[in-house]
Amino acid sequence: MQLRSILLTVVVLIGSAILVGAAATAAPAAAPILAGGTNVQTSTFALDAKRLHTDGQLENVSLDPATGTIVLNDWCLIENDADGAGYPYAQEILGGSTASSPPSGDTRIRKELVLDSASVREARLLIFHCAEVLWETVPYEASVQLTINGHEQQARLHGGWNSIVIEPAHLRQGVNQIVIATPADGRPAIIPIADHQTAVDNAPWRRTAPPRSFKSADGGRTWSTELGQGGARGEYFVRLHVRRYAPTGCVLSPVMDLLDIDRRQPIKPMAMVQSLSARLAQDAPSGTSVSCAIRTGPSPLVDAAAWDDWRPLADAQPFTPRGRYFQLKIALATTDPLKTPSLSSMRFDVAASLIGESDLRQLKVEEYQSYPVRRSSLPFRYESLSHPALKQLREQYQLDAVIQGASTQLERVAALNHWVAGQWDWHTPDDYPAWNALEILEKMPNGKARGGFCGQYAIVLTQACLAMGIQARYVFANQPGVIEGHEVTEFWSDEHGKWVMMDPNMDRYYLDPETRVPMNAMELHQALLRHYFQDSRLGYPAHNKARFDAVGLEGFLEVGPVIVAAGRDTGPSWFDRRTAHLMWGYQHLMPGNDFLSRTRPMPKGHGYGLTWVWNGYFHWFDAQTPREMSFSGQTDRPADFYWNLNQVDLTLEQTPDPAVLNVTADTFTPDLQCLLVSIDAGPWTVTPATFAWPLHPGANSIQVKTRNTANVEGRPSVVKITR
Repeated sequence: MQLRSILLTVVVLIGSAILVGAAATAAPAAAPILAGGTNVQTSTFALDAKRLHTDGQLENVSLDPATGTIVLNDWCLIENDADGAGYPYAQEILGGSTASSPPSGDTRIRKELVLDSASVREARLLIFHCAEVLWETVPYEASVQLTINGHEQQARLHGGWNSIVIEPAHLRQGVNQIVIATPADGRPAIIPIADHQTAVDNAPWRRTAPPRSFKSADGGRTWSTELGQGGARGEYFVRLHVRRYAPTGCVLSPVMDLLDIDRRQPIKPMAMVQSLSARLAQDAPSGTSVSCAIRTGPSPLVDAAAWDDWRPLADAQPFTPRGRYFQLKIALATTDPLKTPSLSSMRFDVAASLIGESDLRQLKVEEYQSYPVRRSSLPFRYESLSHPALKQLREQYQLDAVIQGASTQLERVAALNHWVAGQWDWHTPDDYPAWNALEILEKMPNGKARGGFCGQYAIVLTQACLAMGIQARYVFANQPGVIEGHEVTEFWSDEHGKWVMMDPNMDRYYLDPETRVPMNAMELHQALLRHYFQDSRLGYPAHNKARFDAVGLEGFLEVGPVIVAAGRDTGPSWFDRRTAHLMWGYQHLMPGNDFLSRTRPMPKGHGYGLTWVWNGYFHWFDAQTPREMSFSGQTDRPADFYWNLNQVDLTLEQTPDPAVLNVTADTFTPDLQCLLVSIDAGPWTVTPATFAWPLHPGANSIQVKTRNTANVEGRPSVVKITR
């Protein structure tokens, strides 16, 4: 493979601004691009793959840790059960029943999985083996005889998902047939069945889709779509994970400044960018490609009217863009599933000159506290804060009285957490209500709330926070071999500028032992890895248990997260409270909090009976946390799990009037009502996203913050300047 560079040249006319003074809280300023005078000066900056991966929004691409380049994702999951997966469920006991009858040896199942191409580097068959009738049988290791398109091999299955390496050459384009039977001397596997009607409810197109799961009771002579012990209709929990490259992928960069790519200058000087050349360092084997498009504008906020359209850089001729700000869209593609292009970096050479004299040397930045918007690549869906059910929840259960007396947002959410913990005692749910706090809180004829287990505590707390105008989301995790899974809530803390975890089932939250700042699930995950897995990775249950047994619990309790408990621990009797914060090994995120307005697609009976088998979640992996091959939505980008909300990113620009700065405010605030500004500690007033800031001699200050439609205000951004 030959490394190639594409040379691109564009001509640009842009306005800008520079700091001539000390910035008390900003990063140390580099030598300005324009050192003074009107001479044209040049500068060079680079965007490497790691930065594009960290700051951009990605689709079907990832960072290759071995080469440090952006490549197409190299994993693909083939499945047809997830739309109907969940509880209650039917199951197939291969060869009979472990409880009532010995294996007959005649029962076998067939699963069909369709591949659009047989070009794969690696392949793994994924089979879920559980215990009979919701763990009424103690989990055990089962034996299976596999036949993949006529090729036989043996395997043993533990409880949960099993990953079995198979030969890629045994796969074929089109329908692949996997037959599973129990050897004569083996214990039978128990395979759950995804319900057909639930699959149709979640994905209506499945109504007419051909069945892909079959059962034979006569050793494979005849086959039927009546599955399980009772003739259920559905799909077996059997999936296929293959290593091959996605056909296309994309990186969308954030909006950046040609003259201040590292955001080191709080005030941008007026300037003319006369030329820009860019070199794209890429490797594109035959059958693959890397292409790049650019758009520019006069403001850090993309505006269709003010910005120019996307245009391919490869075809770019000198043109006059509309401003100094730019955004990139980089596309990777392949026609060969075994090959990927790669992008290592982009280099930009800029020539620019000042427009007139600069008066910025009269300004000294004393404080500059601004919050760049960190956006997720994952499509998270937000519930409208004006949804009638949220209003009913707030009024019917008098949530304003619940938080009365709380002086901080953390105290208000902790009060809600405590209230939710007291609504019922943990129990096995008699039925499974919708993901709706009003339904979960309803009393049944026996007097118990319909809610029962930790997932339903988390749903109620999430919606209680939303009812009070506080963004919240549903997260869950598990640590195989150490502790079973658990569902909790994370809320966006405007006080701390971060997501914070609350556990309403156990009526607790966690503090960092050094800073005493409340923690989120990712921070608990990192603390667990540091203490138990310094030189190792998470793995199968036996491996994880060995690590915990070797290191022990007491040391982690001494140095680990500080537990803040309010006293209404309603967890099940079998749940070990001392090890509860050890579960944050494998992290998962529900892709939205709009459970009231969007009831489909949704997992059936999430969190009770089976581990999380629906394929619509987001899953975290890192250097010590392997990808979970039974799921599609995987990411290792912190911004994808931990984006920010309700904060303001301020851009200050010089104007022709030396006593006036131009201010632009960027934010990502769900249900944004307005932006508010306070000048010189004056009253808060509504402001547009771009406005003029007149400066007077002496001390000047400005604060900008968000307000959502529930009248909850975000953390202010602050700038103080002496003129």
